[in-house]
Amino acid sequence: MGLDQYGYMLTNNSEEKLAQYLKTGEMEERIEIGYWRKHNALHNWMHQKYVEKTGDTESDFNCQSVQLTAEDLDELYAEVVAGSLEPTTGFFFGSIDYMDSYIGSRNQDDDLKFIADAKRGLEEGYEIYYSAWF
Repeated sequence: MGLDQYGYMLTNNSEEKLAQYLKTGEMEERIEIGYWRKHNALHNWMHQKYVEKTGDTESDFNCQSVQLTAEDLDELYAEVVAGSLEPTTGFFFGSIDYMDSYIGSRNQDDDLKFIADAKRGLEEGYEIYYSAWF
């Protein structure tokens, strides 16, 4: 068990299709563009974005999705480049002591690749989402 995180694109922006995916986990239109394992600093950033967008401060953000806009991706890019993502704790979230070595790491590279792929997806008309399971 642990923190499994996904970035994905949807080809169909139908609310009904998204509800179907969230309920069953099945959707043909879902295209995975990012996967992380126990990258709790990224999860913390996404959780804060979810709270900002929904006002939901009670949820533990498990199996929830947050839609990301171009502006969100720009904000994330700035924090990733600066190495300023803040880790958080959680039972299955992994270590919080890795941020000193974040700059130039595989995690940072994966984050930047996700952002680039997500921006390309937005330009092509996809919607971009993040979700996690722990």
